[in-house]
Amino acid sequence: MEAAIQDTLTDQVREHLKTLKAEERVREAIYGHFMPQCLQYGISEDDFYKKILKVAFREALPSPEEDPDPPNRKGTFVTLFGITLHSLKRLGTLLFEEPERAQVYFEDATLLKAHADALQDADRAIALVQLYRSEKDAEKRYLKLCYALNPALPYRIDGELFTDPRALLKAGFERRSLMNRIYKEYRQGLLQTWTELPPEPSPINFLRFIYALDPNFPFYVGKETFDTPEDLVTRAQQDLDFWVELLKSADNGSLFTWCDARGHADWRTAWESVTMPDDEHRGYALVQELLYVIAAELDRPRIESTQKEIDLPDIPATKILEVIIPLRATALGFVRAKLELSPAHAGISLNQTEVILFDLDGRTEETLILSVDPQQLQKNTEYHSVIRIITGEHIQEIPVRVLCVFPLRSFRLYLLKYSAFGAAFFGLFRWLLTLNTGQVGSLSPVLIRTEITRSLPDNYLSFYWVFVAMLTALILSVLAIRKVEKL
Repeated sequence: MEAAIQDTLTDQVREHLKTLKAEERVREAIYGHFMPQCLQYGISEDDFYKKILKVAFREALPSPEEDPDPPNRKGTFVTLFGITLHSLKRLGTLLFEEPERAQVYFEDATLLKAHADALQDADRAIALVQLYRSEKDAEKRYLKLCYALNPALPYRIDGELFTDPRALLKAGFERRSLMNRIYKEYRQGLLQTWTELPPEPSPINFLRFIYALDPNFPFYVGKETFDTPEDLVTRAQQDLDFWVELLKSADNGSLFTWCDARGHADWRTAWESVTMPDDEHRGYALVQELLYVIAAELDRPRIESTQKEIDLPDIPATKILEVIIPLRATALGFVRAKLELSPAHAGISLNQTEVILFDLDGRTEETLILSVDPQQLQKNTEYHSVIRIITGEHIQEIPVRVLCVFPLRSFRLYLLKYSAFGAAFFGLFRWLLTLNTGQVGSLSPVLIRTEITRSLPDNYLSFYWVFVAMLTALILSVLAIRKVEKL
């Protein structure tokens, strides 16, 4: 050991002793406090006691009354791994520092029983043997016995030493990999050998243990930590993927375990009382409500339209009319609104009954279409309805007035047009008959009953073909009119 390192550690121990009461000046506890530095500089426990702790004790003010390496009351000692031991605490420390050798030591309870009896008494030896036999898992048994021998020992995880649970968890919140390891050892029952934890290992009990120590510890959502619930709200307003992780934390109760510890037990009750339709958007709606529970001052988004009223006083009765109604959200977040048309009239309808807007997935505006079919309305009759946009307790109403008038002028124009078309149609075929028969007048009214063929003109087949042509033209005309007039 270098002289500079020895002097530095001696000064640190001397200062540390000033902070301890007389009954707290136990050499094993002091060594446990400085164990990280000893391991860093390769200083054995025996060297720490002889070269650093004894010197610090002699120079400490006020001078301590107890010897840092006192003999036990029986005046006995044992030797293990080449080190002389005077107490069970010292035995526990040595076994903790030598985990590989301790495996051999703990192959059975023979040495433990003998050493406990030598350093203290038979009752203590029996109690330690009973503890040994009560635990079948070798690793848990090793830790239980070390901490039974010396409760002041730190906790070792991944080669790091931690003197108290608070320091361990603080480091876990700084490194997610370490926190995962802490939780794994908690599930295995190893952490419980060092500190008191809730009896049943579960994620919720683990969180209760954490926040019982310090409710100001941060909270993990996914791989991120958050110092306050308000930080969760800010994060949720920026990232849609975060909503999935946040909903998981709320559903499994972990989020509210943290909130309970911070004095917000009413948040759990408020959120659990929320009811939402069981559809594909239920998760988004629940997270939005959760944000309102945490941050009551948030503006609740509503869906509104700039359209104040719809007045259709003179619509033609010839084709369907569509009115475009723009909808938008008044604030950021997920919002759902019901759409109603009341009273309902046949021929007047909306293209949707619900609209959802969500800024994080790009839906900030929507178009509502009011359709009016004059064919289903009575002519020259006024219809009144109201479009209701219902967002939670907020309702926007848009009055609608529709008057479908009988198109008298159009009717007259169509009557004249198709009358002229009909006259031209039949005139054309009369001209074709005249052209084929050479007969300008009508057919002879005389009917010879005994010989029907004598009643027909000589070119009667012309009449047949003209009739076929007329029938074909009539069918094609109907199809053409339907296409042109969009019937």
